Parts: sequence; structure tokens; C-alpha cells
Amino acid sequence: FFFSSRRRHTRCSGVSWARRCVQETDMGILFADISGFTKYSSSVSAEKVVEMVTNLFREFDKMCVELGVYKVYTIGDCYVVLGFLDTDKRNPAEEASNVVSMGFAMIEIIKLSLIHI
Repeated sequence: FFFSSRRRHTRCSGVSWARRCVQETDMGILFADISGFTKYSSSVSAEKVVEMVTNLFREFDKMCVELGVYKVYTIGDCYVVLGFLDTDKRNPAEEASNVVSMGFAMIEIIKLSLIHI
């Protein structure tokens, strides 16, 4: 989890609501990387790896909607979340809380997923 306070960041994205570069302050960003992913992926078939990541990220996506955070992107086993959905309706304290809640929810989702692996 990264929370920047009083520093200005420039973010460029191709997503529909932010096709231009946006300058924002006080933004929370969650970078989540699955511990042990490389070891796991080398020990099972590619199909199992894709199934596991797809199932995890599907649940993470649902949690993003529930908590009002924005999934910036996924790459491999990395999942990145931004604390706000609308640049015109910002509340940094609420955004930070939502991002932290997302992190804890992700841990619980992973724990439940381990039961099925």
C-alpha cells in the first residue's frame, strides 16, 4: 500500500474516464503481488495457474466494486488498485480506508482460495 500526501503525481491512463493525464494529490495505491507465485506456477500446469489467477482476480474485481476502488491493471500476478473512482469527488481519508480494506479483503480471498488448491 502506498499513500502519498501533499505530493503531486501525474498519472496517464488509457481508461475511459481518464484518457488524459490527470494530476492528483493525496492518492492511495495498492500494489499486490502473490507471494510464492513463481514457485507455485512452476509446480503445476499452465492451465491450473491461469485458473487460479482468474478466480482470484475475479473475486478481487468484485471487491473493487463493493469498496469503491478502481482496478488500474493486472500484470502476471500483480494487481494494482487506485483509491478513487471519480476525480471530481475526492475524499482522501475515505479512499485510504477503502484501499486498506481492499488489502485486507484480498488476504481473506487468498486464504479462502488456498483451501481449494
